[in-house]
Amino acid sequence: MEIRIYNCKDVELPFICRNVAVSFKRDLAEFTAYSPMFGEGYVVEFENKIHAVSELLGIAPEAQKLKDIINGLHASIDGLIDPINRLKGYVQLSKDSVPLSLTDFGVTPLRKKISLKDAKGIFEALQLVNENLQKYKPQLAAQGMTNTLMSVFAAATKTVTENYEQHKILSKRREQIINNIGMLNALYRQLMEILSVGKILYKGKKPEKLLEYTFAEVKTRTKNELLSKHLY
Repeated sequence: MEIRIYNCKDVELPFICRNVAVSFKRDLAEFTAYSPMFGEGYVVEFENKIHAVSELLGIAPEAQKLKDIINGLHASIDGLIDPINRLKGYVQLSKDSVPLSLTDFGVTPLRKKISLKDAKGIFEALQLVNENLQKYKPQLAAQGMTNTLMSVFAAATKTVTENYEQHKILSKRREQIINNIGMLNALYRQLMEILSVGKILYKGKKPEKLLEYTFAEVKTRTKNELLSKHLY
């Protein structure tokens, strides 16, 4: 298995290459004058690699959908802090009528997993909490537990379940990336080839263009663009 050779995040690589491709196509005549290898076929090859890596990484509307789901999860679990505190109080007030510790009821594990932002752990803890809410509903209601409060945990479970399923998809995608790391490395090698010739053409002559063929500079600009578009 190949080792990744690029010094950036996986998701950044195709965006970096797209930015360089804009400059490269603009300056193609100068590149071709330097070496005939930089013809239209070279451009097509580069763009095809960018497209293939983008597909592998899932850079598409689906990526924004996944981000929205994750944001929904965080909003949901952040909203559970007060309901958890209230549930804890009702369980304690119930005393022997609810013969479970806060850990066995699921309250303590849920708080711990929320602090860790552990989607799988939150999912499992919520399942346990909801089971016990149904099982001991009369006893908790006698202490003041309302249907509205119970519905908060049910709604959170739905959101977390959706997120958990997406996490499984992302985990599978991560495995696919690892198994196809050679594809990303090949794109990076071609990127470095373009950047190296760009430096030859513009170093000491056109500093503004040189920046467009400097990896660190393009990486920083690309990262800022991704952050501004909330694609991280």
